Amino acid sequence: MDKKPTTYEIARLAGVSQSTVSMILNNNQASKFSDQTIQKVRAVAAELGYDAAGRKMPRRAQTGNIAVLVPHLANPYYCELFDAIETEAIKTGHTLITLSVRKSPKTELRQLELLMKMNVDGILFLYVPFNEQAVEDLSGTVPVVMVSDKSDSLDIDAVEMSGFKSGMIIAEHLTALGHKKAAFISTNLGTAIIRRHRFEAISQVFRPEEGRAVFLYTPETRDPTLPANTFTSAYDTGYALTHRVLREHPEVTALIGGNDQQSYGILDALYDRKARVPEDFSVCGFDDNHSSRFRNISLTTVDPFIAYKGKEAYSILIRKINALYQEQPALTVKIEYTPGLLVRGSTGPCRSAPYAHIADEPDAVKGEQDG
Repeated sequence: MDKKPTTYEIARLAGVSQSTVSMILNNNQASKFSDQTIQKVRAVAAELGYDAAGRKMPRRAQTGNIAVLVPHLANPYYCELFDAIETEAIKTGHTLITLSVRKSPKTELRQLELLMKMNVDGILFLYVPFNEQAVEDLSGTVPVVMVSDKSDSLDIDAVEMSGFKSGMIIAEHLTALGHKKAAFISTNLGTAIIRRHRFEAISQVFRPEEGRAVFLYTPETRDPTLPANTFTSAYDTGYALTHRVLREHPEVTALIGGNDQQSYGILDALYDRKARVPEDFSVCGFDDNHSSRFRNISLTTVDPFIAYKGKEAYSILIRKINALYQEQPALTVKIEYTPGLLVRGSTGPCRSAPYAHIADEPDAVKGEQDG
């Protein structure tokens, strides 16, 4: 059987976004677009044989169950986001079914195949899905909402925050303090769209032509002399790679973790080397985990407005579920939150002279390097 055309194909051929295609073909806010754009989208859809009316979401018996897909439960960010969603689910009497994809596209695909067979009222993704086409197909049979980094490639409802903007405000904060050499320490960028966007923004601010530089450190770029099991968690990544930064780039004065967990590893590595924070090094993270607010950590980080995003995403999903059973017109909703900077005690002015009091690497780290 021939594969049915998708809004992604229409958007690609018409040179517009998937959201534009969805709104025009479903006659939602179509008046906001020019006649030329509307005609072009409809012409491409007709040429491909796309039937918007035939793709209306089928009505099914409600179960009171909502599936929540998370990339990994080891990151407190997702636990806090899930908690915000669960608070709202309790109010509406829905049961949440949590599925972890463990950052694996293959695992995600298996979970999606499982959901295709299950009768759930709606699905929440707490990240940008890896299998975009499969998710878009799934959204044609059940309401789907995504809480994630800003994405223009998926035509589904979303509550977003730009990883690029988050990286930008961190980088601008550090340069305002006089820092010119920084290191970005993260787990593998690979499929981690949000961390890639954060690093891209930081790289744009720390431009070499202005005498600045940012060095990327991930397990993908790790020292080959280190055993493979050196990196077992985000914290371990931050800890181990900080020692490598100090060996290879002693001119670095600012270290940025890809998330708060990696920043905790950075802080502990610096403390083990007798380095002072923020006098010798400034340290930043993202996500504002609850522990980042503790006085002895006091991590400068980005406010992702977790509670607000969780509540808004759940509200959108419930409205979509209700609209489906009340036979209301389909509407794609995109809401973007602006990240906020939370300045705490881990960042300060760039040191004016090279440090001379930093201790040698701990024996455990030396052993890993030599072993």
